Parts: sequence; C-alpha cells; structure tokens
Amino acid sequence: MDDELLDQETADTQDLLDSGYDELGRYAQWLDTHTSTDNRTSERYNYVLEALIDYLANYPKTDFRSMLEYDLTWFCYFYYIRQSTPDAAIQEALLPALSSFTSWMKYEYEWLAPSWLAPIVDDETLYNRRLANYRTLENLSESDWADAFEAWCNELNDYLDSRCMLVPREIGNGIVWGGTMGWREKALYDHCARRWQHERESRLRAGAGYEEIRQTLLNSYTSWLETPQERLDMASPREVIMLERIDNDTTEDDEEDD
Repeated sequence: MDDELLDQETADTQDLLDSGYDELGRYAQWLDTHTSTDNRTSERYNYVLEALIDYLANYPKTDFRSMLEYDLTWFCYFYYIRQSTPDAAIQEALLPALSSFTSWMKYEYEWLAPSWLAPIVDDETLYNRRLANYRTLENLSESDWADAFEAWCNELNDYLDSRCMLVPREIGNGIVWGGTMGWREKALYDHCARRWQHERESRLRAGAGYEEIRQTLLNSYTSWLETPQERLDMASPREVIMLERIDNDTTEDDEEDD
C-alpha cells in the first residue's frame, strides 16, 4: 500500500470513539427490539464491544468495518484477556459478542464481513485455551510467572508468524527494533507494522498463499527500510533509526557527565 494512502486512512481517535459509541447505542437498541437477548447478556456484550472500540481507536486507529485480521487477532488473544475484568462471564462473552455485533453490522449496513472474521469468532478452542492458560499465571511465584508469561506470549507470536502477521525483528546487520524506542523509531515502527498488515491482506485477497506472501512482504519490508523518503529529508528509515539511537546515546552520556 502506498505510504501516503496509509496516512490518509488514520482517523482521529476521538472521531473514531464518537462514531463507535454511536453505533454501540444503536446496536443495543437492536438487541432489545430484534433479539431475545437478556439484559445481563446485553451488558456483557456492551462491555466487550466498548473495549474493542477503545482498542481500535487508540491503537490501530481504525473501526470495526476497517479493522484488519491482525487487529482482531491481537485484541482477542492478548489485549482483551489481559485488560478485561477477571469476571469469567465477561471474559467468556468475547466471541458471542463479536458474533452478535457482526450480525448487527450486516443488518444495519448490509456489511460483507471479511473472510478471516468468522474463523476467529468461531474458534472457541484457541481463545479458551489462551484464556485458561493466562488464568493459571495467577497462582505462580514472581519468577515462575515471568517465564510462563513469556511462553504465553511466544505461543501467540508463533501463531502470528505462521500466518505472516508478525513484522520481522531485524532491521539489518544484526540490529533489531528497540525494546525501548525513541519517538522517531516508534513512529516508523508503527507505520511499518500497519503497512505490513495492509499489504498482507491485499495479497491474501488476491489468492496468494502464506509462503508466497511471506517472501513478498520481506522484500517490500527490506526495500522500505533502505529507500530514502522525502518525508524523512531523503534519509531511509534505517538511517533515521540509527541516527536517533546515536543522538540518544550521546544525550545519555552528556547527562552522566553532568
């Protein structure tokens, strides 16, 4: 996807929140008038969908109709499990709420859901396993928790990588994206990750398989890192990242001397 087009797709967070909550209100009315959903279940669905609207608006800067497979995958298998209330009924309402909201979107807008949505919503086995494994962490000691949590995260990373959703860690010559990033590196990483996911979806819609997509994405990723950009004063993203790291190291050294 063209970088300028990608920038144009990034909407204002507050606009996304306002629009999302407006839709949520109309969805609640539809539940009340067109379904037999009881009040307690409706409240649980509302909790789930508020969390999704907030997540989409604040992180990928998108909405339900425009979200990508990565957005919902990360929300379901990592973000919601960690951020939601520990109430089991609320946690277990995730997939039914998504299914219900999808039905409303089809009713309200005649929206055609992407082909990847149903497999996520229907896969109770994977979600419940992720949820159950995370719950077991509560009973571990601090040292055991760290190792178990890392394994829990790695399981998701392996799943994402198997479906070509994981952006490579290396940016060249053995150098990787920073664990703690300067603001320029973080902005470039966010842009790169969004670019990767858009291009992945485009290739999938064209009928490409995962291994073909993986090689295409890697070539595009390398080209993006190495190509000078006008928006970066004709420096490449890799050069900007390295210069920022040098500047930050110099600043830290000066502060220590003081």
